[in-house]
Amino acid sequence: MHPFFTAINQTLPMAFGITASPSPMIAIIILLMTSRARSNALSFLAGWFFGLLLVGLIVLFIPELTGGSGGSPTAMTRIRLILGVVFILLSIYIARYIPGRGKQAPPPRWQEKLDAFGFPQSFAFGFFFAVPNLKNASMVATGMSTLSQSQLGMEMKLLILLMFCLIASIGVLIPPAIYVLFTAKVEPLFASMKRWLVNNRALILFLILLIFGIMWIYQGILMIRR
Repeated sequence: MHPFFTAINQTLPMAFGITASPSPMIAIIILLMTSRARSNALSFLAGWFFGLLLVGLIVLFIPELTGGSGGSPTAMTRIRLILGVVFILLSIYIARYIPGRGKQAPPPRWQEKLDAFGFPQSFAFGFFFAVPNLKNASMVATGMSTLSQSQLGMEMKLLILLMFCLIASIGVLIPPAIYVLFTAKVEPLFASMKRWLVNNRALILFLILLIFGIMWIYQGILMIRR
């Protein structure tokens, strides 16, 4: 297989793990229900995309931070194993908050504050979900550290990084696209989407953390056995 497609196969699963995150989707749905829907949503998307891109660029240009190209292979092995264990522990912790049958999960604490957001707050909030968020930032870093070890030129790596960020943004791009296409019917639809995401966000996050935790531990063990 061509190195370009090999690199895509190795990195894009992380992007799909990010795009399935429920909290950013809840946030942008709420922003689209505020009085400054369009500007707040665009600001959130800009902050989110910039955050993902920033983490990716740092890892690509300073691969030693994650044991990538130019760094120690054992460092990347340790990082994968540590992240795998952390993700599994987090999944066990989050499992406690999965509501039982017929019960409703409480809304996230930050939800009430979004109604008063303007452009700068929305940008910072989008950035917050991308960079300080352990799950999302670690997935970008892991994907890009794998990419940094490939034999591709920097131009191809940057192209894959852009593809990665776009795919990782699908989840937060869907609500604005629905808003633009179906503005008149958007309020009841978004209210229904928000209720479903709020009630199932713990289950979705549990599954993402558990799957990627197991995957990273498995990959770390394979790297040790080589």
